Amino acid sequence: AEYNQSEFRAWKCGRGLAQYVSSLPGATKNIMAHSQGNNVVCAALRDYGLQVDNYIIMQGAAPAFCYDENLAWAFSYVTPDHVNDLGYRGYLPATVSTRIVNFSNPNDSVTGIVWEL
Repeated sequence: AEYNQSEFRAWKCGRGLAQYVSSLPGATKNIMAHSQGNNVVCAALRDYGLQVDNYIIMQGAAPAFCYDENLAWAFSYVTPDHVNDLGYRGYLPATVSTRIVNFSNPNDSVTGIVWEL
């Protein structure tokens, strides 16, 4: 029941993550996130210049085409699609050079049928 507020807050927390990761020592940086944490990482990459070599998405709470604009549309109904229309597609621009690996579970009810509802 609180998903929308939680998602909104996650998209707004990217600055803190980007600042924290940039303060860490070392030339190579990798990050992994689960569920809503992926929205935080995506916002940090897009809006706050987070620089990491590899980013692992685990059960991401945003559609995969947020990260890959070329993926096919999965739903049969009309809804805002592209980021310019307040949708997810293309949220993370191609200018982000981080290597992204997406782990998902097609049998997960939350990121599957519950998401569509």
